[in-house]
Amino acid sequence: MNSIHHDTPYTLWSAELGQPLAGPPLASGDLLLAPTQEPGPPSHQATLHALNLADGHLRWPKPLEYALVSGLAAAQTSEVSEPSEILILVATTSTDLMRGEGALAALDTTGEERWRWAPGVQRISAPTLVRSDDLSRSDEEAKVTTSNLAPEFEKAACVTCDARTFVVLDLATGEELTKAEMEVNASLSAPAVPDDVAYIPCRGPYLLAVGLDGETHWRFTAAGGADSWLDKTPVVAGDHLFAVLSTGAVLALRLEDGSLAWRRGVGPASKPLSPPATDGERLFVGARDGLHTLALDDGHELWAFPASRRITAAPVVTGGAVYVTCHDHHLYAIDAITGRELWRYEAERRIEVSPALAASGEPSTPCAIVADRGGTLLAIARPLSAAEHEAAGHWAEAASAYADLGQFARGAELLEVHGEPLKAAELWKKAGEQERAALQCEAAGAWQQAVELWTALGRPLQRAEALEACAQSLEGTPCGDEVHAEAWLAALRAFQAEGEVEQAATCQQEVARWRHQPIITMDVQHKGLVLRAWSRLQFVVRNEGYGPARHLVIHATGDEFEGQVMATRQITTLRVGQERTEWLDVRPLEHGDSVPLRVRVEYSDRAGEPQSYEHTIYIRVARSKAARSEGERIGVFDSRRDAEKQRERETASLRRQLEEARENLSLIEERKSQYVLEVDVPLQLIKEERHLTNRIAELEREVGVLEAAPPPLPATTHVLSFDRLSPLHFERLCLWLVEREGYTRAEHLGLAGSEQGRDVIAYRLTPHGEELWYFQCKRYGKIGARTLKDEVDKYLKLAQEKPHLLPAGVVFVVSCAVSAKAREEVGDYCDQHGLAYEFWALTELDMRVKRHPDLLREFFGLTP
Repeated sequence: MNSIHHDTPYTLWSAELGQPLAGPPLASGDLLLAPTQEPGPPSHQATLHALNLADGHLRWPKPLEYALVSGLAAAQTSEVSEPSEILILVATTSTDLMRGEGALAALDTTGEERWRWAPGVQRISAPTLVRSDDLSRSDEEAKVTTSNLAPEFEKAACVTCDARTFVVLDLATGEELTKAEMEVNASLSAPAVPDDVAYIPCRGPYLLAVGLDGETHWRFTAAGGADSWLDKTPVVAGDHLFAVLSTGAVLALRLEDGSLAWRRGVGPASKPLSPPATDGERLFVGARDGLHTLALDDGHELWAFPASRRITAAPVVTGGAVYVTCHDHHLYAIDAITGRELWRYEAERRIEVSPALAASGEPSTPCAIVADRGGTLLAIARPLSAAEHEAAGHWAEAASAYADLGQFARGAELLEVHGEPLKAAELWKKAGEQERAALQCEAAGAWQQAVELWTALGRPLQRAEALEACAQSLEGTPCGDEVHAEAWLAALRAFQAEGEVEQAATCQQEVARWRHQPIITMDVQHKGLVLRAWSRLQFVVRNEGYGPARHLVIHATGDEFEGQVMATRQITTLRVGQERTEWLDVRPLEHGDSVPLRVRVEYSDRAGEPQSYEHTIYIRVARSKAARSEGERIGVFDSRRDAEKQRERETASLRRQLEEARENLSLIEERKSQYVLEVDVPLQLIKEERHLTNRIAELEREVGVLEAAPPPLPATTHVLSFDRLSPLHFERLCLWLVEREGYTRAEHLGLAGSEQGRDVIAYRLTPHGEELWYFQCKRYGKIGARTLKDEVDKYLKLAQEKPHLLPAGVVFVVSCAVSAKAREEVGDYCDQHGLAYEFWALTELDMRVKRHPDLLREFFGLTP
């Protein structure tokens, strides 16, 4: 059966019963049960109406002479024979002592009696099923109900009769299982039976806790005297019982001994309240002035929903929404967390009984069924709450509903997990989470929006990376060359402003490509320069770009060289791929390993626009011809983007300098050996020896750093390049991240070969001590549920051999995206085995790492 969803309530069907309802309607299977009472007084005629839930047509009526319907319940039991497994319990109280009697009847769905319990008394309370398969319970009531029952009570119902007797009956036969006398008068309201104890409301300031075996556990007596009644069905949440006094107060009692935990007045003073309801986290109570919601721990008011008339019927809570009827003719749907109205529906007359929630029609439509004072039954198609949309897999509708409630972050998370990044970004912006909004814009490829967000956040490097990605996204689109060039130019300027040389060089090359411009590179070579001696510098200039360079001239300037300003001959045209060599004569005025020389190249591009680039190079100049080196080759304006090659060049240069220094040190040591006495060694020779020794140590350190460093990783897209890390470096990254995310005593087991999948282990602090957590580190390009479940199996197998190694939870740290389906499947598998779980997949991992600048520096060579 398919279900439909909608945004506003509307009437599915209505049915006229002719008499006001004596209690709330009850939906069970495909049947709707509605008890009515003949207007009075005196009122001796009651009727139980059974209608088709789908369309409201009457299936059968059951007249009840001289009776008042105390309450209904429906159960499903395999011990009931065909044609249905549904059993309807009808409790009645006699309205005529001479001609009627109180009874509890069990009917099947055709209205036939299966059994009848009539102990010869006048009054029978509303029944409560002991088993949690009471079909009239809400989802929340079932959620907070546990079962710790003796076998004989697993299929049973509880009532009180003539106010003084507590009875437990077998559902299948109506046989009495327990019968116990009470010392105070019970009301006609149903007992609350969350487990193996019944909590019985009374016609007085009392509330009884009676075991299903008939033993009284405790009796609570409220302050306020005989006029304060605890006569409405209480509710249980956690280890407390919540009840309402007829004088307008809510009481919280401890289940263990019935002692008072707290008391709060609600609504107008001394006015009665509705029976309470709970979702396990909050308490909901109707009053003369509307609906009030209290915190379970101390009773402070969380929110109040105002109404123009009183609310007397118990609220119904499901799917994060509270449904409440009011004497102002309305059914209200209210968000349980915020108290915000979701929608309302107006009936012709006031509504005095609780609604019944069910599904009606084909396709199946969620509805709320209410009855007004005139006896009109209305099936109202109700919009699903945000939580119900989420449970049904309507992700967009759920997110929209959460957003309508102002819960933008919850809606954004839902959209983010289920692959709606752009919509998620809009909600993150409304939630004030601009960084997460920017990340989701990037995930959606909405680069311009990401640029605006990073700009507003004052994050220039992320802005530059988004600009670069924006330019990349234009590749293959029909926009003109200049549009491409402008996009790359914006990224170039952003990277230049941040001093990101490599990224700027990448962008510069792209600008040149789209504008068909030349890219000039150059090598400066010499055969060894000597102080105050004329030598020649060779300039090998190349065009590695996309258009010709015209009228090219190379200038070399520097105060450390004679003449200060020198220029080569003009190269008329240097075409793409061409190389030319020019010479300049220079005479150094200083010596050393790094004498500066400023090199500038000037030329015109294809459009005739003048271009000029400058760079300072550092040249070795020997003090004398004897110390002159073999020469060197220095790259200038090198646009090559391979960082690994650049690192190799730097390493080679340092090694060459190191070898030179070692040779010079050998020469000095040889010269020192010519002196017999150490005191005869010239002071200058000793100074040079010390200088060279320090220089060698410095060069050895620099070479060691370069050779030990991992290959530089590109930072040209915003999401970090986890795939460029080796598996070992990825696990190291995970170890560092685990400690920075608040875990303690982290260990990297994967370094020595992980023990049954435990790459990293750590402990999480809780109010009750420490919890052991495992971290599964996967540097994969793609991953499925089966792979991750296999790792969980390893943990479970390890725990069988060593139970103390069973973790509280598992964190899956994965370098790729993980689909919603895989997350759900792995999450269900972890839940089945009692393991908590988290996913730190691509975008989550990227976000977590970027919180820690030291991780960016250590593993990615980035400056935050």
